[in-house]
Amino acid sequence: QAKVASTDGAVNNLTMSIPGGSFKDFILNPEDGSGSAHVTVVLNDATATFDYDLGNGNNFLTIVASNGEYILSVTVDAAGGFKDLKQPRISGAAAPEPSTIALALVGVAGLGLGGLRRLRRRSPVATA
Repeated sequence: QAKVASTDGAVNNLTMSIPGGSFKDFILNPEDGSGSAHVTVVLNDATATFDYDLGNGNNFLTIVASNGEYILSVTVDAAGGFKDLKQPRISGAAAPEPSTIALALVGVAGLGLGGLRRLRRRSPVATA
């Protein structure tokens, strides 16, 4: 099972995201923490924040996007830290399709070539 742990023994700040992508829900389980964690969820159209009490043992939390929203990132800040994050689960992941990326690159290349052609046409021609 997946597990995120700290090298110094306490996870204090953790951000989960898919570079250039999004997801629909996230389940996390910060184990053996003290105090509370401040959770920031960045959505496609808003940012939501809330505090979450930590304790010994399991502390499962499920974050779900709804009504056409999708999650860009989830950050967990815990001043007191927690031992580790076990069983993180991301569902509904969406990353840009390779064909979409290729099409965008072709479009950018086409714009660049068009600009070069215009520059060549406007350059004065020296005559002898």
